[in-house]
Amino acid sequence: MLPKKRAITLMTASLLTGSVLGTGMISFNGTAHAASAKVSDQSTAAEKDAAEKLTTIYYSAYEGHFPNNAFDFYIGKSTKADVHEKWGPPSTPISKTSDFEIYHAEMGNPGYAFSYDKNNIIKEIRNLGTNVERDHSIGGITVKMLGDEIGSADHIRHLRETGETSYIYETGDFELEFIIGKNGKADHVNLLRNQ
Repeated sequence: MLPKKRAITLMTASLLTGSVLGTGMISFNGTAHAASAKVSDQSTAAEKDAAEKLTTIYYSAYEGHFPNNAFDFYIGKSTKADVHEKWGPPSTPISKTSDFEIYHAEMGNPGYAFSYDKNNIIKEIRNLGTNVERDHSIGGITVKMLGDEIGSADHIRHLRETGETSYIYETGDFELEFIIGKNGKADHVNLLRNQ
């Protein structure tokens, strides 16, 4: 029987080398490199998804709506009744502190907020993004990505009360605002009639 100290040393050596005899060393560098490449691939996929989402949002804004889930809701045309008919009552209704009805993000679907004029026609839509895999959606949009994908903003406003910055793009009759948070990524995106 091996002395306890020697048995522990032998077991430690076998774990580190992959063999009781000390040959056939495991390459931790290869494992770490593969893990690093996987993280890089995921990051690249998230950036690609966010860039595709950005361009889809940008071109849909020229028609006065957001793509995908909110495709049927148009600024200046669709009504509160249209939204309620399709999506039901909002998660958070209009209140004394907010002019927006909010539909919270669920199961990978982005959240949206709607503001209406006095005739209950949509005057502004906010895409609040998703909660899960946010970097694959609007949460992955950065200022650099805005410049690379759709060019320089027509206007930039600094929002003192929140510390955010609004990058505004004029899209025909409409205005598309990317609200960039302190982390350098889009917090939400607003669409409204061009003023």
